[in-house]
Amino acid sequence: MIQITQALEAQFGIVSAGGFPPHATIVGNLRTDLNADELVTLLDPVFDGLAPFPVFNKGVERGGNSFVFNVNEDGKGNPNLPLGALADRVRAAVRSASVHVEDFLVPPVASYTFKGHLSLASHDLYDNPNLAHEVGEFLGGLPIGVPDTFEANVFSLFEFEGTWDGEWWLSMTWKHQHSWLIPSHQ
Repeated sequence: MIQITQALEAQFGIVSAGGFPPHATIVGNLRTDLNADELVTLLDPVFDGLAPFPVFNKGVERGGNSFVFNVNEDGKGNPNLPLGALADRVRAAVRSASVHVEDFLVPPVASYTFKGHLSLASHDLYDNPNLAHEVGEFLGGLPIGVPDTFEANVFSLFEFEGTWDGEWWLSMTWKHQHSWLIPSHQ
């Protein structure tokens, strides 16, 4: 995935997806007054006893002017129930700690609807939609293999900082705060 976002930046100057660590957002746009340790304590029960589960990559999909790897399904076209259930548990755990934030592209936690994806090209194309067709052709021609499935066994908490108005992906920074490692033999 990093190779793809780097190629998109080199070819088109697209930086939004590559500005994040490679990830599938479980719950995004969480603004809170809690510190990282308090969030970890809030989330620990969600991951206690969690067993790893498969995630299936349906491949590159276009939604509007965005391109993502669709990892929301179970390999048979149905929603990935373990992934969706985890997103629901995380959202329920952090909802009371959420402070409302206005963002012109991403809803706040209370309104967030989970759809598992790995972003390849997104926010930049809202500002430059005329590139979307060319970006789609470019993605289709990249000779980079990606796995059809992988095990979800690492879940991380990241802290992001940005201006959050206008083109926040140009100034955003991030910091890894904590990971929950789920042993495969659990």
